[in-house]
Amino acid sequence: MIAACDSQKLDEYGGFYNEKTGRYKYVRPIKRASRHSTLGVSQPSEKKPQQIWGLVSGFSEDLKSFWVYIDDRQSYQMLAEHVTGLNRDDKNKRLRIHLKYVSPLGSIPDPALRRQWQPYVTQQLEALFGQDEVYVTTFYHEKTKQFSGEAFKIIQTKDGEIMRNLNLRMVYEGLSVYFFDPKEKEPQKDYIKAQALAKERRAGLWNYQ
Repeated sequence: MIAACDSQKLDEYGGFYNEKTGRYKYVRPIKRASRHSTLGVSQPSEKKPQQIWGLVSGFSEDLKSFWVYIDDRQSYQMLAEHVTGLNRDDKNKRLRIHLKYVSPLGSIPDPALRRQWQPYVTQQLEALFGQDEVYVTTFYHEKTKQFSGEAFKIIQTKDGEIMRNLNLRMVYEGLSVYFFDPKEKEPQKDYIKAQALAKERRAGLWNYQ
């Protein structure tokens, strides 16, 4: 392995990105990199959600997921090793997070209306999330090898800083209906309330109803 990597420059974590395989490979990992993450990230488990943070770096075409850039290689690799290739980008240290409780395009059943809706909702999501740091409560799914989650961002208001739930805000702004997770025992009351307010204001998609 070492011989094959002679032409590769190892990074500070003792590994390199392989252009042919599209994967990052540890060669001589430092002890710190092989044992734990500097950001406190642990091995993903279905039984225990955990919070990660990074920069938003784009949405999927169907607007059902977004990419988050994680600067720390250790933290990224610890999470990425547990997901499929479609949900990781080793070169750029990006993970795909599937949005929990929301699906903007899935909220519009009519294909013609969905095509009209897509440019508008894409613009609104880019404005809502921005290319800012977000905190994501991630849920790992062993069967599909992917993460879903709720994204949060610190917002400055006249009363000080608040932590805004961006998934919930999407429902409030009428960018998506609330999708109940059948794995949960009860619906999320905050989402139900946000959807009721969106309907009342005829916000976003409710203006089409």
